[in-house]
Amino acid sequence: MTGITSKLDYFVESGVGAIWLSPINRSPMVDFGYDVADFKDIDEIFGKLIDFENLIEKAKKIGLKVILDLVPNHTSDEHYWFQMSLNRTGKYKDYYIWADGKKNNQPPNNWISVFGGPAWSFSKMRNQWYFHQFHERQPDLNYSNPYVQEEMRVSVVIYKVKLCKNLMQRSQSLNRAYLFLCRTGNYHVLVKKRHLWISRRRGAAYFRNELHFGRTSK
Repeated sequence: MTGITSKLDYFVESGVGAIWLSPINRSPMVDFGYDVADFKDIDEIFGKLIDFENLIEKAKKIGLKVILDLVPNHTSDEHYWFQMSLNRTGKYKDYYIWADGKKNNQPPNNWISVFGGPAWSFSKMRNQWYFHQFHERQPDLNYSNPYVQEEMRVSVVIYKVKLCKNLMQRSQSLNRAYLFLCRTGNYHVLVKKRHLWISRRRGAAYFRNELHFGRTSK
């Protein structure tokens, strides 16, 4: 962080209007920082939270925008929420997508992870399966849970939201796509008919992307 901060003036002098930082939150780095263990802290390999605050403060003074990656789809399995969910503790019980398996302890369905292999992993502690569209150490959040929606109303101004297209709702069938509305920070995310629209509440920023549907093994 301090190294970047020391070069901000150079960016402005070069005509750069914004800089984009890859994930900087605390993470075990299973997936290059996209497996966030704490959305409110900076990983020590990049510096301290105060270093990030100083970067933002200076960037604002010189008119430079800072773009951050936010991955609201999942967390690290080391995140406090997941550890509490494993134990079925209070409101955290349904923070993630849990499901009972089929007969002979088979996964709930035949969905395949983007990283390859089953999109479900079994937890002996909870005696259930949890869903992960990516690495098995990146459990998907359950956005049908209002507590999760509230948790993800982040305080940092975000201009780039990644993997909103992969947000899933927990459902009884777990075999069909559902329409849902997710509010994340300053964005409204609406998924409908295989398309994703992301529009800011204020301003003209407009993004469109294809909705990703989980693959199956058959």
